[in-house]
This record gives sequence, C-alpha cells and structure tokens, in this order.
Amino acid sequence: ERECQLLRDKISAIEETISSKDMETSSRLAEIQALQRENRTLREINDTLKDRVDDSDRAKTDAEQLIELLRTEKEELIEAKSELFNLNESLNDEMKVTKIELNDRKQESEMLKEENGKV
Repeated sequence: ERECQLLRDKISAIEETISSKDMETSSRLAEIQALQRENRTLREINDTLKDRVDDSDRAKTDAEQLIELLRTEKEELIEAKSELFNLNESLNDEMKVTKIELNDRKQESEMLKEENGKV
C-alpha cells in the first residue's frame, strides 16, 4: 500500500507538471497568436507606407517634370519677349524713317505749292 501511495504521489506530481506545462504552453501559444496579429498589423502598415512612398515618388517625378516644362516655357517666353522687343525697335525705326519721309514730302509739296502760286 505504501508503494501504491508513492506511485499515486508520483503520478500526481507528474500530472501537476503536465498541467503546469499545459498552462505554460497555452500562455506561450496566446503570446505567439498575439505576436502573429501584431505582425499582420505591422505588415499592413508597412504595405500602406510603401504605397505612400510610391505615391510620393510619383508625385515628385510629376513635379520635377512640371518644373522642367515650366523652365522650358519660361525660356521660350523670354525668347519671344526678346523677339517682340526687337520687332518693336524695328517698327519704331521704320516709323521714324516714315515720319522723316512724310515731312520731306510735305515740305516738297509746300515748295511746289509756293512755286505754283508764283507762276
């Protein structure tokens, strides 16, 4: 009977150890599941951040292209302004020449009138 009691005590101790290990395993399993959920959440956040970086890179590229286009247009406008300035200068010179020619003709006309008046 004493041996039986010793065996029962050993069995009880083994069952307590098994129960303790089961609780430890359950606790670790819960921790693993929590870590897996956290890992999934972090992956989703990472994917979202990657998408934002991609969007930002595309926006940066678009902005750089727009800046280059605006630079080109600015250069073209500066050239056009210069051409208009030169054309305006040329027209002003032609107007001066035309005024001089008109004054010359007017004087000739007045001289002819005077000569015709004398004759």
